[in-house]
Amino acid sequence: MATYQTTYGAAPAKGLAGQIASEEKCNKVSRTVETAAGIKFGAPAQRGAGNHGVAILTTGDFLGLAVLNPAVPPSASNPDAYPQYFTGAFMTMGTMYVT
Repeated sequence: MATYQTTYGAAPAKGLAGQIASEEKCNKVSRTVETAAGIKFGAPAQRGAGNHGVAILTTGDFLGLAVLNPAVPPSASNPDAYPQYFTGAFMTMGTMYVT
């Protein structure tokens, strides 16, 4: 007889930074990351200098929050972020887990 799932703990995490909580009323846009250090999942972003670019929010107008995406190539220096020049999803409206 096969065993059921036994690898989860008694109290699983409620959500990860950048994870969408509900897509009931959600809008996402795709943009190319301009920030050299990348943009962490769940972090706020602003329009970048380029036509289709986005940068980490500093003094500009808020564009959206970086959406968690497991398809992002892994990086040893910044594993939970979109790397520079990667096209990422940014939520402009909706609910998301952030830290």
